[in-house]
Amino acid sequence: MDCFADDDVVVASAPHPRIFDSLSLAQHLAERHVAVQLPSLMAAPGVISRSDYVLTLPRQAARHFVEGASLNPFAAPFQGPRYSLQLLYLIRNVSTAGHRWLREQTVDCAA
Repeated sequence: MDCFADDDVVVASAPHPRIFDSLSLAQHLAERHVAVQLPSLMAAPGVISRSDYVLTLPRQAARHFVEGASLNPFAAPFQGPRYSLQLLYLIRNVSTAGHRWLREQTVDCAA
């Protein structure tokens, strides 16, 4: 069951030295790629806001990161596969009321 699908955006710090009002494919390709590995995606906004790194992630996640941080989101200048979150469960649980309720709650939270 599909819960959620989203397009990618690229996030850069507001005072980024090379990216200002828009992001072209040439600009994106000129940036360093895989410059740092983090233990969690939740650490990314702090790193991106204090550096000249960029981060590509689903639009919905970026929306949460941009709030309250000095980050600017840009439309991804490339076409990649859409991010998709799927809910998997055993077919034997399809008709049980409790499981149906849990699936509905999960899909509502992901929307």
